[in-house]
Amino acid sequence: MSLWRSRSGDTIRRDLVATAGSRLAVLPVSAISALLTARLVVEATGAEQYGLISLIGQLFLMLPFADLGLGVAVARSLARRGLTGHDARIAIVTLIRTYRILVVAAMVACAAFFVLARAGTWAGLLGVEDAYSAEVNKATAVSLSIFVIAVPLGLAQRVLIGAGRTQIVSLGTGIAPVASLLLTVLSVALGVDSLSIYAVIPAIGVLVQNAYYFVASWRVSINRYSVTKLLERIDYSRLPHTQLWASAVAALILSGAYAVQVQSGKIVVAHVGTALDLSEYAMASQLYQPLASVVFLTGMALVKPFSARIPAAKDYWRSATVLGCVAISAGIALVLAGPWLVSLMSGGQVPSSLAVLGAFGFLLMAQALTGPAAATLTDPRGIRQQAFARIIGLAISIPAAIALAKTIGPAGPPLAAGLAIIVTEVLGLAAVVARRRRAALVG
Repeated sequence: MSLWRSRSGDTIRRDLVATAGSRLAVLPVSAISALLTARLVVEATGAEQYGLISLIGQLFLMLPFADLGLGVAVARSLARRGLTGHDARIAIVTLIRTYRILVVAAMVACAAFFVLARAGTWAGLLGVEDAYSAEVNKATAVSLSIFVIAVPLGLAQRVLIGAGRTQIVSLGTGIAPVASLLLTVLSVALGVDSLSIYAVIPAIGVLVQNAYYFVASWRVSINRYSVTKLLERIDYSRLPHTQLWASAVAALILSGAYAVQVQSGKIVVAHVGTALDLSEYAMASQLYQPLASVVFLTGMALVKPFSARIPAAKDYWRSATVLGCVAISAGIALVLAGPWLVSLMSGGQVPSSLAVLGAFGFLLMAQALTGPAAATLTDPRGIRQQAFARIIGLAISIPAAIALAKTIGPAGPPLAAGLAIIVTEVLGLAAVVARRRRAALVG
C-alpha cells in the first residue's frame, strides 16, 4: 500500500500542513519584525552601511555546520520507530555526547574568531574598506562567537525534529526576529550609531531563540519517554556504544557546502558590485530567509516517515509537489510584495529589482524540491551521497555566481545556486532514491 494513502500517509499530510501552517502563522510576526528592524538600522546608520551590517550580522548563516554534522545523528536516533529500551538509551546518550562535543568546539571556535580578528583577517575576507576594518574585525568576531555559543542550545531543534515535533520548531522561529527588533529599538533609543552594535544583534536573537528550543526539548515526549525520564535511566558509568561519528563528517560537509553555496552571494556581490548592490541583495535576502525557513521546516516533517523506510515513487513525488507548491506560493508573494517591502524597509533609499527577487524565488523552489530526498537519505551512506551531490553543486554554483554577478548583477548568485541545486540534488538525488527503491524491491 502507498504510504501516502495509508494511516501513516494521513499523518504525513497532517504534519506537512501543520508545520507549514504554524510557520506561516508566525511569518507575519517575523516579517514585520525584520521590516521594522531594517528600517530602524537604515535610518540610524544609512543605506550603504546597512549592506555591511547585514553582511556581518548574518555571516553566521554560513556556519550551520557549527554542530559538526552531529545534529543529524541526534535527529535520526530519535526518529527511529518503536523507540524503547536500548534504542531509547542510545538516543539519549547520543544527545549527551553531542552536547559535550559542541560545548568544547564552541570554546575553540570563539578563540579562533578573535585570533583572526586580531590579525585583521575578517575585513580583508569580506572586502571591506580600510576605514571600517577595525570595527568590522571586532564585530565579526563577537557576532560569530555569540552564534557558536548558541549552537549547543540549538541542538534542541534536532531533538524536536527527531521526535516529530516540527510544529514547535516552526512556532519558535519568530523569537529571533522579535528579540532582534527589541534590541534594535533599545539601541536606537540610546542613540547608538555604531555598526558593531547593530551587527551583533542578529546573533543575540538566535541565542534567545535557541534557549527557547532547549527549554521546549526537555518537555517533549519521545513515544512514552520524556527526555528528563530518559536522563534519569542512564547509567553514566556504563554508556552504551553509539555510532556518533558514522555520518558526522559527511553531514558537516553537507551543511557547510550548502551554507557556502547559498549564503556566499553577499560576499560575491561585496567584491564584484557596489555598496548599493550589496544593500539591494541584503534586503532581498532578508525577505527570502523567513520564506526559506517555511520550505525547510515543511520538508523536515518528512524525516520521521521517510527515514524509517524508502517511500514509494508516488509518495516521493507527491511530497515534492506539495513542497513545490508551498515554495511557488512563497516565491510569488516575494516577487509581488518585495518591491514595496524593500522601499518600506529602506525608506526608498535602496533600489529593488524584480530580477533579484525572482532569482530568490527560483532558489526557494529548487530548495523545496530537495526535501523528499533529504528526508529519505538520512543513514550514513545517504548522508555521504547527499554531501557528494552538494560538493558538485558547489563547484558549479560559485564560478557561475561570480560570472553571473558580473553580467546581471545581484540576481546572479541566487540564480546560480538554484540551477546547481536542481541539477545535482533534485535530479541527482532523486535518481539515488529510485535506485535504492529498486534494490529494496529486488532484495
